[in-house]
Amino acid sequence: MVKIKRAFLRSFGISLTAAICIIIGIGGVSTAYDVIEMMLAGATAVGVGSANLTDPFISKKIIEDLPFVMEKLGIDDLEKIIGKA
Repeated sequence: MVKIKRAFLRSFGISLTAAICIIIGIGGVSTAYDVIEMMLAGATAVGVGSANLTDPFISKKIIEDLPFVMEKLGIDDLEKIIGKA
């Protein structure tokens, strides 16, 4: 499933990075890693949906985890990774 998701996100991001548009990444977002993955695919914003049903505080957790994940992956600015998959 992860390989399929990554392949789809990569191809989707490549096809839209040439156009100037706002892309909101949604679907399957439940961790800070998912946020990074969506942004690498070209998302300029990321939405958390059904994960809120299992954990109403998931968005807060993702926001709190994001700086640590960014540091671990060597990312200093989220804007610089948009569409770089």
